[in-house]
Amino acid sequence: MEIYCAQLDLARQKESVEYVKSYADFIKSCGYNTLFLYLENAVRTESTWFFNEKDTYSIEEMSEIVNYAESIGLDVIPCFEVLPHMEKFLEYKELEHLAECIDGKNKRFNDGYKNGTCACVSNPKLKEFVTKYISEVSTIFHSKYIHVGLDEPFDFAECERCKEQLQNGKTKADLFAEYALFCHGLVSSLGKRMMMYDDFFEYYDIADRLPKDVIITSWSYVFVADELPGHWTSRVKRDAFAYYDKLGLEYMMLVYSHHSSSTYNVDSIYNNYIRKYNAKGIVATAWCHSESFYFGSYPFIEYTVALFQGRINSREDAINIFAKYCDGNKEIAEILYTINLPAHFFSHKNFGVLCERDYLIKFIQKRELDYFMPKLKAFRNSCNNDVYINIYNNILACYLDYEIQAIGAEFYNQVEMGCVDKDVLINKLEFIKDEYAKIKSDLDRLWNKYRNGIESFKGDLERKYNGYNNLINNIINVIKNNTKTGLMFLDLMLQDGFSTVKSEPKIKYCGEEEKSIYIGTLKPSLVVYDTCGTYSLKFLIENKKVEYIVLSVFGEGNQYVENVRVLTCGDKRLPTSVETLCGNVINPEKVLKSDNSFAELGYESGIEHANDLSLASKISAIKIFFN
Repeated sequence: MEIYCAQLDLARQKESVEYVKSYADFIKSCGYNTLFLYLENAVRTESTWFFNEKDTYSIEEMSEIVNYAESIGLDVIPCFEVLPHMEKFLEYKELEHLAECIDGKNKRFNDGYKNGTCACVSNPKLKEFVTKYISEVSTIFHSKYIHVGLDEPFDFAECERCKEQLQNGKTKADLFAEYALFCHGLVSSLGKRMMMYDDFFEYYDIADRLPKDVIITSWSYVFVADELPGHWTSRVKRDAFAYYDKLGLEYMMLVYSHHSSSTYNVDSIYNNYIRKYNAKGIVATAWCHSESFYFGSYPFIEYTVALFQGRINSREDAINIFAKYCDGNKEIAEILYTINLPAHFFSHKNFGVLCERDYLIKFIQKRELDYFMPKLKAFRNSCNNDVYINIYNNILACYLDYEIQAIGAEFYNQVEMGCVDKDVLINKLEFIKDEYAKIKSDLDRLWNKYRNGIESFKGDLERKYNGYNNLINNIINVIKNNTKTGLMFLDLMLQDGFSTVKSEPKIKYCGEEEKSIYIGTLKPSLVVYDTCGTYSLKFLIENKKVEYIVLSVFGEGNQYVENVRVLTCGDKRLPTSVETLCGNVINPEKVLKSDNSFAELGYESGIEHANDLSLASKISAIKIFFN
């Protein structure tokens, strides 16, 4: 490999100039030769004088960073975003005219940004702005590479101008390719070589239209077997690097710098995939640290470059790296290296609404942490090492998420038995609230030490931990005031980890009006682990006779429904009949079977959704009767 690169995300959290310099020192000492700065709009220029100074760097500040990193022998590659992920640009009134979704029109997802995240390729002023801005910022970078982004353009080509081009015979793939070629022309005119992400080739496969000097950067942040899995709905089954070899394109691999330095992602990529190919480089990426710090990733970052440079030849070699960050304690280092926490998505912590049944992977993870946490905590109490403290708190936060779900499972089991021990459950939750407060205290100390005077992006830090506090209080109120002693059981098959499909189960009790139970995602917590298995959710309902349940599905994707059951008045009942209400429904009768067959609700094709956003608003629904 030629390029060994570590990344900083300066777009989603500003860091002090001094910290960025210290990070450059750190990665240089690990063996990296390149610093990858993800910027979006992080640099103020003459033409973007209106950028918020609290979120961005002056040209002089960024130049100081680049010059320092170069002085210690690092190449510094800027990564811009010139089409998607331009949300921070588009929030400014001076640039909102460049948006694809002005005032929220035609947005694909609720991303929290008024004008969406994507710029309009049919607006000639976009190319004018991008040319000006990239030219201004790139003058302070001396690398021969410029990364232009182009990942995740979810709102792409949806405005009237773009639709006019589509009606005149072009496809979205054509528009995407044309814009990528514009970017290539711009970068080439600056005497540089273009890099870009490849995730949207799964929607618009333009790789064969790209000039051969474009370098593809491919990210995969899950466990990788013998091929890279698809990003969007995991349905694209193409060996990406074999394909790029056939096209004559060079490529790099991006791995996930886990907050707790778990190594499953990079280990699986290294052992199972990348050694079959001649990748140009590796990038240890780190994203969105507005509520955390990079310190938790430091062992992983050093481990990654050592692995790819052939310096990890035994378990002892790996443990020695981890030991550097826990004051030489080999026992603690082995624990940290052993634990592989997923980049988890705990979607169902508020068991006042619904509870996720336990399953083997989560059970194993929880039991492993039950055993290791006392040792990790004891070392935390005797340690003032900021790296270890950050790692410990990241592991603890994950463990507390598991604990909340375990208490939820216990609560629902007690509801099913008809005897809830409120005091014991509430005491456990109060303890968890105190543990979250300790994490927040450590984060505040680190913030004052390393980011003094810098704000958390969008207030993420305060919002996250206020959210934890409010969550615990809400759950405690549910337990204290619980009068719902019925349960609905919903068995689903996990087809992918793309949590954009939403569901709304509604219930009608005999003699009453239909009412909604819940609205939102019904994907399980650890969607990063596996697919095609059954997972089960439980909902609190009234202790009344149920006439029917309506299950509605909308958004992007589909839901595979295996079975629905209810427990009321001491009687667990199976459905007796089902009817299709609307939308795309396949095999609805399968929900009546007590097996692993399933009905399909919704529109599953990611490409179809990308080309027709109206699909996401179409509801597919069935009515399930309990006569």
